[in-house]
Amino acid sequence: MTANREGCFPFAVEAPGWGGSSGGLAAGPTPAAVSLPAPPVSISCDRAGREPEVTWTRLVDARRIRQSARVGARDRWADWLVEGRERGLDQRQIRRMGTALRRVRDRVLGGGRLRQGMRVVDVGAGTGLLALDACRRVGASGSVLAVDISHDALTSCLQLPRPAAALNAVVADARALPLPDRCVDALVMRSVLIYVVDKARAAGELHRVLRPGGRLSIFEPINSQYQWFAGLDLSDLEPDRSRVVDRWHAGADPGEAMLGFDERDLVAHFADAGFDSVELTYEVARRRAAGRRADVAAYLTIRPNPNMTSYEEAAREVLGDDADEHLIALATALSERPSTSVQAVAFLRARRARR
Repeated sequence: MTANREGCFPFAVEAPGWGGSSGGLAAGPTPAAVSLPAPPVSISCDRAGREPEVTWTRLVDARRIRQSARVGARDRWADWLVEGRERGLDQRQIRRMGTALRRVRDRVLGGGRLRQGMRVVDVGAGTGLLALDACRRVGASGSVLAVDISHDALTSCLQLPRPAAALNAVVADARALPLPDRCVDALVMRSVLIYVVDKARAAGELHRVLRPGGRLSIFEPINSQYQWFAGLDLSDLEPDRSRVVDRWHAGADPGEAMLGFDERDLVAHFADAGFDSVELTYEVARRRAAGRRADVAAYLTIRPNPNMTSYEEAAREVLGDDADEHLIALATALSERPSTSVQAVAFLRARRARR
């Protein structure tokens, strides 16, 4: 599919309304603090398609993140999850985002059909929205593994209160999971593939570790359809507007991971990976109106994804002392002139064949 169409935006869908989130699986360079895992360990499985529990425990224990203190600033993924995505939002917007995130969480976990005693992997777990509630659903007889490339995000996840189920965390990439074949009962993900350039490889890896009959449930924003304040004549703000946007978008979407696919591509990737049942629900919300002041403030101050600064930060870098005048003029235009906003998301559920 062709990406970067006019009006499309490399957003992680954390604006008030939808509730996506970076899971921390990078399309760009891996942060220096993170080392990718060795190739998957080959372990024989039992008749149910799972390797002996003691072997799984040793494997996880050898690679897991521990709640140790770290020196220095958080990596960019954890920094965005903890602070960047809420930068400039008021308390009402933060509550609304939290509600949207929980709704997405419940739909994703529901799609995985989690139950007591299951072994679940949250790929791109971030700070643990899915993983922590998965622990409640699988109970003390189950186990949950949180996987992410951000050590700092996983450390934050492990520090949060959680139910009695075993929760471990491992630094790894979706394209090379450090797990044996056919060992997982359910895989869940939320806003992860938008950061992965080679989605076909990731889909194949997810199929590899899922046991026969196991289920996959994911949520992904479809950013090739996403627009925010589109169709608005801002020619009176040129050339400053274009200069700031160029800086704002620089490095925002390495390899076109965010804009280079749509919902049809997702279905094709998982079908080609070998899943025998793939279902996708596609949802679009379109609104045309002048921007609400709180939404305009969010547009200017939040960091849309971990690879981006805020529009305000880009304006101050590019325009210097003239930034305030530009930001006031832009905020006035966005709140007084009608524009179009479009948000599109996909919920995908897939099952590995029982044979």
